[in-house]
Amino acid sequence: MLVVEKLPFNLQHNTSLIIDLLEPKALRARVSLILSVEKNVPAWTVGDATRIRQVLTHIIGNAIKFAKDSVQVHIGAEHTEGEFYQIEVSVVDNGLGFPDEAKERLFDEFSQLDASTTRNTAVQV
Repeated sequence: MLVVEKLPFNLQHNTSLIIDLLEPKALRARVSLILSVEKNVPAWTVGDATRIRQVLTHIIGNAIKFAKDSVQVHIGAEHTEGEFYQIEVSVVDNGLGFPDEAKERLFDEFSQLDASTTRNTAVQV
C-alpha cells in the first residue's frame, strides 16, 4: 500500500536539485541538461515531494542514458480555479524513441522493448 503525502514544497527548487544531482551523469554522456520553468508556475505546490523526486530522477536519468545530445525538462502550469493550478512536468530527449507498435505495450506488464538498445553506455572521449 502506497501512502501519498500532501505537504507544501517548492517544485522548481526540488527539480533544480535533481538537475544538479544528474548534471555529472549528463556531462559524462555529453548530453545537455536544460531546465525551463514558465513564469506562471507557483512557487509552492502541495504534493508528495519524495515520490515526485523519485519519479523525476528516474525519468530524467533514463532520458540522459538514451539521449543523443540533449534532455529538456520543462515545468508549466495552467490556472484552473481559485488557488488551484494543474502542473505539468515534461522530459524530452532526442533518443531513439518508441516504434508505434511498442507504444501500445508501454503500460503493460514489464517487458523490454529491444535488449540491444536498453543500455546505451558508450561515451566518446
